[in-house]
Parts: sequence; structure tokens; C-alpha cells
Amino acid sequence: MSRHTGYLLIADISGYTAYLTSTEMDHATPVIMSLLESLMSRLGDPLHLWRMEGDAVLAYTTDQTFPDGNTFLTICEDLYNAFAERRQDIAANTTCPCRACAQVPDLDLKILVHHGPFDEVQLGPMRDISGPDVILVHRMAKTQVRQVTGIDSYALMSQAAFEAMGSPQGLVGFSETFEHFGDVQMQAYDLAAAWQRLRDTRQKQFVEEEQGIYTIRVHLDATPAAAWQLLMSPRDHPQRRGL
Repeated sequence: MSRHTGYLLIADISGYTAYLTSTEMDHATPVIMSLLESLMSRLGDPLHLWRMEGDAVLAYTTDQTFPDGNTFLTICEDLYNAFAERRQDIAANTTCPCRACAQVPDLDLKILVHHGPFDEVQLGPMRDISGPDVILVHRMAKTQVRQVTGIDSYALMSQAAFEAMGSPQGLVGFSETFEHFGDVQMQAYDLAAAWQRLRDTRQKQFVEEEQGIYTIRVHLDATPAAAWQLLMSPRDHPQRRGL
């Protein structure tokens, strides 16, 4: 057994229980596995994958000199953006009318972060971490933060994590009482806003004809699909010399 101090992170799918209990398992299970895989693919040093817990991915770090708060917020944004993009792709690429496929957009993600001491233990072939702070980060998954702050998709930082991160800007204060822990101060960060910012950067910009420096019009005796292939395919380049 070894004692560490570091960050504990849980990325938890919201709406998981209602989703699985009200939809078709043969479609719901692959959807959940795909969403969890999108999260696991983003976990890396200095965060270490701890384990999966049904609807959640758990990770931790033993590095006390973790990057500054804004860097940690970027990690949270990256996890949420990966989840949101996979959710969007699943919804956009299915025509299945079943409840499991139709309700994919209703799934969301919340991220819980705490900072404190914990024990890393080895039980036979299994490795685990334990301690009061491990219990606390799990308790943070069940709060009234949505109702109080109005933030639906959030990263919720304990005050200990918030201060260890250097008290980054842009978070909303929140507190809740937990049995055995008393009143716990926390900070909520809006992840949906971060996802919208990413989508805005990817938004296509169209140039109107009057905004162009010059315009070229060519009539091609071909279907739009064939014309696009002719223009974009490298192997067809010699055929374009006569245009």
C-alpha cells in the first residue's frame, strides 16, 4: 500500500439508468460502450485510468505538480467534447427508429474532480485506490448543482481541487451538505458552453459572389457528382487541363 496526494476524476454519463431501463438493450449497450470508449481514448499522462464503473470512467493522478487550472479545465473540455462529438455522430448516422437510438441525444456527461490524499492498494491481480477523499468524489455525482446553478453539462470541482488548480476564472460557486462530510464547497464549470465554442470554430464560412475578387463560370456537361469528382480527385487532374 502506498499513500499519494493528487487529483481524482470521474466522467459520468448522465441519464444512464433511465436510458438502459427504458430502451432496447441490444442497441443501448453498444451506444454506451461507444461513448465510454470516446472518453477512455482521451485519458493519458498525467492522468491514469483507474477503472470503469458501468456508466463512468474513473481516473487519478499522483502528480502534485499537475498543470495549472486552465490546463486542467482544457482536459475536462476535451473529455466532454469527445463525448459530445461521439454522441452527435451516433445520432446523425442512424436511421433506426428504436427508443435506444432515438434517445441518444438525451444522454449527457458530468465530470467530478477532487484533490486530496488516497491510498493505492494491490489486492492480488487488482489495483485499487481508497480513502475518504475517494468516497467524497463519488458523492459529488449526486448533487443539486443543475437546479441551483442552471448549468446542465458541467465539470464540478471540489474547493480543494479548485484551489490546487490555482483558482481558475469562469466557474460558479456551489455548496452541498453530504453525510459524514458536512458542507462541501464546490465550483461548477459549464462544459456545454465549451462544446459550443468548439462547434463555432468549425462552422463553415461561405463567401458570397459579390465578396469575391473574381468569379469564374464554366459549364460542364456532367452531373454535379461527376464534376466534383473531376475537380477533387488527384488522378483526374490531367483531364482538367482543357477546362
